[in-house]
Amino acid sequence: MTSRLTHHMPRVRHQLGEQMKIGDRGYRVRGYLANRQATTLGHEPQLIRVFARAMTSRQGPFVDVGANTGQTLLKVLSIDSARPYLGFEPQVGCCFCIGQFLEDNGLDHAQVLPLALSDREGLFALHGKGSFDEMASAKPRPGARAHWVMARVGDHVLAELGMSEPGVLKIDVEGAELEVLAGLRHTLANAHPVVFFEVLPNFRGEDRVPLPGPTAQRNRVRAAQIHGLLTELGYRIQQIGHDGTCRTISAIELDDREKFRGRDYVAWPPLDNELQVLD
Repeated sequence: MTSRLTHHMPRVRHQLGEQMKIGDRGYRVRGYLANRQATTLGHEPQLIRVFARAMTSRQGPFVDVGANTGQTLLKVLSIDSARPYLGFEPQVGCCFCIGQFLEDNGLDHAQVLPLALSDREGLFALHGKGSFDEMASAKPRPGARAHWVMARVGDHVLAELGMSEPGVLKIDVEGAELEVLAGLRHTLANAHPVVFFEVLPNFRGEDRVPLPGPTAQRNRVRAAQIHGLLTELGYRIQQIGHDGTCRTISAIELDDREKFRGRDYVAWPPLDNELQVLD
């Protein structure tokens, strides 16, 4: 017991503000790192019902692009605790939390990689507030700090991992969904996973303030490209409402502030027409 206390006391002092002296100055050192792993199913609960239907229709691995702190991982475990899971998350702190959770619980069939997926390979600047930002993105925003992360083409990574036939694919990457889908085009065309993705509307905040004209137009073009890419491959797209019900759409509408139903969508492949009964 004495040896454990001796080990922890310096960490406690650092946690309380004692600095580490190196050379001619003091440095802040965190004595302990807070666990930021998601611990409840309260984040976007409306997705659980649709995830369950998708996982029933597809028995392959669940690929989670934009894993953050494990919000989707918990949903997958609640539906099928044995389902193979592969997460991608460029924020290293988030990967550490998920990795610890997987190790502590012996979840050998699940893993998370500190990568972003895109349609090109290389480094890019990710802008985020802190190490666990749910809204971290390639777009600069006030108060966000940029750091370099590695991006890989999704088709290439899945082929290297021997996971070229995922059953379900979820993409939540704060505006970079088009690039992720483009980098997974071969997988979509050949494996036909059920695809969940997010598209942000052309307004923000509870008051639904419209975005500036050029930004809104850019978003419309990208949404149309997402819709075109998926429908060209035979997918049928539904918008997921706040209550978990789904409605088939012919276009992704970003500007209707009065009838806004939600920012989440599911694309069903041609082989799953019989499961599209959530309208």
